[in-house]
Amino acid sequence: MNIAKFGLAAAAFATSAFVLAAPAAARDMPRHGGETLLERICAAPKEVKDDFSDKLAKRLALNDSQAAALKDLKAVHDKARADGNAAICASKPDLSTFGGRLAFHEKSLEAHLATVKATRAKLEAFWNSLDDKQKKGFARTGRKLGD
Repeated sequence: MNIAKFGLAAAAFATSAFVLAAPAAARDMPRHGGETLLERICAAPKEVKDDFSDKLAKRLALNDSQAAALKDLKAVHDKARADGNAAICASKPDLSTFGGRLAFHEKSLEAHLATVKATRAKLEAFWNSLDDKQKKGFARTGRKLGD
C-alpha cells in the first residue's frame, strides 16, 4: 500500500471511528432543515426538481443520445438510492449503543456500495458516449461536487 492510499485509509478509519464513538445525542441533533440525519434518510421521498442533470446537460452540450443515456443513469441511480434507503430504514436502528451505530454504519456502506454497483454500467455507458472535451467538463463537475 503506498503512502497516499494508507493516508486515505487512515482518514476514513478515523472518521468512521469518530462517527461511531460519538454520543447518540450529538449525532441526533437536528440538521438539514431541522431533521436529523436518520430522519432525512428515512423520510418519504420529496418531489425534487432535477437541476443537476439539467445543468450538466447544458454544461456539456449533450446531444440527444447522450441526454438519453444521462436520463437512464439518473433513473437507475434514483431507484438504487431509494432501495438503499428503504433497506437502511426497514428497522429503526438503535443509535444509542455502539453496536447499533456500527450496524447502522455498516448498512449505510452496504447501501452505498449497492448503489455504485447498480449504476456502474449506466455511468460507464454515459461516460463512453462523451467526447474528450465533454469528459474534461464532466471531471471538473465531479471535483466541484466533491468540494
